[in-house]
Amino acid sequence: MLPLAHIGIGSALARPFLKKLPFRWLLVGTLLPDLIDKSAFLVFGLLEYFRNGGWIPGKRGIAHTALFLCLLAGISVWRKSAKWSAVTLGTATHLLLDVISKMFGSHHTASGSLAVLFWPFLGWHFPTLSYGAHGIVAIIFEAIGVVCLVVQLAVKRFRPPVI
Repeated sequence: MLPLAHIGIGSALARPFLKKLPFRWLLVGTLLPDLIDKSAFLVFGLLEYFRNGGWIPGKRGIAHTALFLCLLAGISVWRKSAKWSAVTLGTATHLLLDVISKMFGSHHTASGSLAVLFWPFLGWHFPTLSYGAHGIVAIIFEAIGVVCLVVQLAVKRFRPPVI
């Protein structure tokens, strides 16, 4: 899934839980798994390319697992931090949306995303996934994300004053 979809749809999904959580940290969480794993994929892929002429496949790694989500939740409880709680909530929406987006990919199944999500509980081999939603489906998800952001900003901006 693409960034605007994660930010827009993820923040809309999390909105009911955001009473005391900072919105900007939620937005960080909606992108965090991709920021970590895609950066690592790029670095390790380039190293492998220059070393052996090959490319390491896959774009979802440890930050796309429930184990990572549990680590974030543990940090937020330990620190009693609204910022860490917001990041954890945003990351949870990211993982959920990745599973959903895989249903619209070339194989129309979420099983690969679920295998990554529940690693290592389903086995130590880390699954390699093909890309998820493409073409018009990816554009639709991005458009929904933009609409979600616009609606959230409009509602926040034009909320009547509390008397």
